[in-house]
Amino acid sequence: LGILKAGGAYVPLDPSYPQERLAWMLEDSQVRVLLTQSALRDGLPEHQADVLCLDEWGGFEQQLPENLGLVLKLDSLAYVLFTSGSTGRPKGVMIEHQALHNFLHDMQLRLQPEPQSYLLAVTTLSFDIAGLELYLPLITGAGIVLTDKETISDGEQLQILLEKHNVCLMQATPATWKLLLDSGWSQKQALTILCGGEALAINLAQALLKQSHQLWNVYGPTETTIWSSAHNVTQYQEQPNLIGKPLSNTRVYLIDTQNYSVPIGIAGELCIAGDGLARGYLNRPDLTTEKFIELEIFGKTERVYKTGDLARWLPDGNLEYLGRIDHQVKLRGFRIELGEIEAVLTQQAMVKDAAVILHEKEGNKALAAYVVLNNDTAEISELREALRAQLPDYMIPSYFTVLEKLPLTPNGKIDRKALPEPEQNQLVSSDATPRNHTELQLMQIWQKVLNIQTISIHDNFFELGGHSLLAVQLMSHIQQQWQQKLPLSVLFHSPTIAQLAQHLQQDSLTHTCLVPMQTQGTLPPLYCLPGAGGHVLYLHALARHLGTEQPVYGLETPGLHGEMAMPDSVEQHAAHLLQVIREQQPKGAYRLAGHSAGGRVALALAHLLETQGEVVEYLIILDTTAPEANLQAAPELTEVDALWSVVKIAEELKNGIIDLTEAEIAIEPDSTQRYALVMQHLQTVGMFAPHTPITELQHLVAIYQTMIRNHASYQPDYQVNCPLILVKAQEVPVEAKRPSSSDWGWQAYSTQPIQIIETAGAHISMLTEPHVGALASTLTQVMNACDKETADKTMLETADIC
Repeated sequence: LGILKAGGAYVPLDPSYPQERLAWMLEDSQVRVLLTQSALRDGLPEHQADVLCLDEWGGFEQQLPENLGLVLKLDSLAYVLFTSGSTGRPKGVMIEHQALHNFLHDMQLRLQPEPQSYLLAVTTLSFDIAGLELYLPLITGAGIVLTDKETISDGEQLQILLEKHNVCLMQATPATWKLLLDSGWSQKQALTILCGGEALAINLAQALLKQSHQLWNVYGPTETTIWSSAHNVTQYQEQPNLIGKPLSNTRVYLIDTQNYSVPIGIAGELCIAGDGLARGYLNRPDLTTEKFIELEIFGKTERVYKTGDLARWLPDGNLEYLGRIDHQVKLRGFRIELGEIEAVLTQQAMVKDAAVILHEKEGNKALAAYVVLNNDTAEISELREALRAQLPDYMIPSYFTVLEKLPLTPNGKIDRKALPEPEQNQLVSSDATPRNHTELQLMQIWQKVLNIQTISIHDNFFELGGHSLLAVQLMSHIQQQWQQKLPLSVLFHSPTIAQLAQHLQQDSLTHTCLVPMQTQGTLPPLYCLPGAGGHVLYLHALARHLGTEQPVYGLETPGLHGEMAMPDSVEQHAAHLLQVIREQQPKGAYRLAGHSAGGRVALALAHLLETQGEVVEYLIILDTTAPEANLQAAPELTEVDALWSVVKIAEELKNGIIDLTEAEIAIEPDSTQRYALVMQHLQTVGMFAPHTPITELQHLVAIYQTMIRNHASYQPDYQVNCPLILVKAQEVPVEAKRPSSSDWGWQAYSTQPIQIIETAGAHISMLTEPHVGALASTLTQVMNACDKETADKTMLETADIC
């Protein structure tokens, strides 16, 4: 079915379109003549066009053989192609002859099809890439092998056509290429492959390279004429999502939200200018003005199309596609690119195809993955583990639904609207169900806290999307259910239901300050000290991002769980931790890191180690100021101050705002009512579970007050000899007090020049997603540099001795 407009503009339609969609297109295009078949005539919506049924119109041989007397210019319309609109109403893209000519000329030079060779056309005429399949053979003398609807969806039939006609060129979407590969396709003659329409996964590219003479990953929206950039894939291990460089007479700009150009390596919205640009949208001047803009860039004005795609320039001049701006979702405050998760999924050997969406039900949002598996015996737990090695916890889907195949649109793209209701962990091993009443009760708590219904007793809390706030909720529910308080750190030792149940069934628990957070690797351990809250759980993400070569242990505050009295000074705190790490690691070299109030304890601990003749390789201070010398009196943190600090910490962990002010806390007449008010608001945002006793908050505040008092009164009179690395968060609250000096006073406590690093995020959020990955990467580079410097120094000392 097609529409011919006077003047030569062609408007392709698809008879499978809904009546409402066809009616819109007929109305917008205002066609004069409609070409169709008699079988389709009665199914058309109302229109004003003259209908010409080609199967009823005889006498073609009697028509005039001369060309029509039309005068076409470069800016004459070649076709109007309707694409989906965000409002549900299609929009007609007007492509001129100049744009189509420029595209075909580039493709002719790039692909160089031989006369009498054949191109296999598999694209519906209502999809713009059919323009290449129709016109490139006509201008080069090549032949076209047309396929019907049934053949397009049959891999074996496509194989037959490729072999029968010695096809040398074919373009298709990733879904069609997968269809061919799944049918056992083995290419015998040289074939140039074009893959576009959706992202080209690495595993698919590797498979296509084996079948092709040339493989091109092509990119472009309809509004800039079929393809706008191309990348010749030549390596099996090539970086994914490369879309290459612009086609001839095409210019690409990457801009930020203020329409300024972004530098190399920085993500920006991809904008396209040049000869391929469409005239605009048919009868939609408002939409044309919105998407086709005048851009002031590099000293000149360019008319560009804003694609809504994210990309970045690489140093070699290639473009890396990063996904759709409107495919970015926000979950628990984190911005997530769904295409990134899909790319990692399709890299797994067990996965044939994948799609990811943000699923929302009853106000609860979660990531849902749909996978087509290569192996029927594959376990979702294996897939989770593979993702966990490459993605942060907040990007691991909560739902995994296994499908025989992903639903596709008529254009061969994934039809996300047709994906079924997601299922949780569809593949669960037979030993995953609770074996006793304790495990059953724990599973019910996990289901409530994590908002996931199907959970194995062997699933890891963090792999299911658990984080520090949810851990607090989990432990609150456990305490309420069993009247037994488990430390948060138990989740590092026992992150599964089966392991937690064993803890609950023990008569007593032994508390230790040393918490193994990441025990793999052969490097010396990194000991991390938390801030005034005393818990190390919020440091879990940093430990994981530092990698499996770097062991990481947390050092919780002594007395945190009531097993002993809280230390009454930084020196006493450090002395206790010295015994703890000596038991774990009797001899150096030692690596230390301290966050917030823990930074000063880490300084005291480094000093104690050095006075005992041990080597401290480096001391990392995470966003805290140096001790203040000659402090006359340590400020006392009032109950209101402490409660307000807890509220602000919860806000940063929650990445949101708690509807409570410091004045509202202070105005309460007594301590009990102040705690009740704060507890109510902390329970609302999930910091504590419902019905958690006030004593839990009181204990937390007591720990906080003690640590802040010790922190403020600490006045050391010594320096350490180890390298000192100061990490400063870029986001500083207005009320925060920071020294004017760039080193925040730390240089006075080190004999070596200190190294200063600035990192994204605020005081706590720099240690959580999405900022912690960048911090860990920077720290790894710095620690490696320190290691190399130490090794070089040792070699020089050894040479001097010799």
